[in-house]
Amino acid sequence: MVLLTLGVALWFIMHGFKALFPKTRARMNARMGEAKAKGPFALGIFASIVLIIVGWRHADPTIELYSTPDFLIPISGLLILFALYLIVGSTSAIRIRTWIRHPQLTGFAIWSVAHLMVNGELRSVILFAGFAAWAVTLIPCINRRDGAYTPPTPEGKKTELKPIGIAILVFAVLKLSHGFYTAQSLIPW
Repeated sequence: MVLLTLGVALWFIMHGFKALFPKTRARMNARMGEAKAKGPFALGIFASIVLIIVGWRHADPTIELYSTPDFLIPISGLLILFALYLIVGSTSAIRIRTWIRHPQLTGFAIWSVAHLMVNGELRSVILFAGFAAWAVTLIPCINRRDGAYTPPTPEGKKTELKPIGIAILVFAVLKLSHGFYTAQSLIPW
């Protein structure tokens, strides 16, 4: 569990450094140049992913902290589908961005909570609670750093439909890759 915990902590620090420590990051950019200052963070992110994967594989999957009722499985699936829509649509001028300033981080938090709803073993709690904490912590830090929010003007139906289609496709691929190999399992309920 130590490697998994270190990986999640490193992910949190590397992805949150700019928002959590803006003055330090600005000094790094001034000293090294913005492009070169990204290098250590890219290496740190890569290291965090390696630690998470290795830590997950070596963590004991039998340490159960809580069990969840089966009725949460379809709810979790729908939340994951919505989270994917937010993540995919985060770079587009979709209508929901008029209400949600950080759709990618919000989607990541929802994705994490959806996994916590149906996975009660210790390694899942470390991973998904860590990711949820990272996303929820960064939102107010970025808001404070960036000031007032001016939402984008929605661009129309095509812009709205593209992230929906991509989210459904990614959801189907993820369902298949998680060991659900029937066509029926592509439907979240």
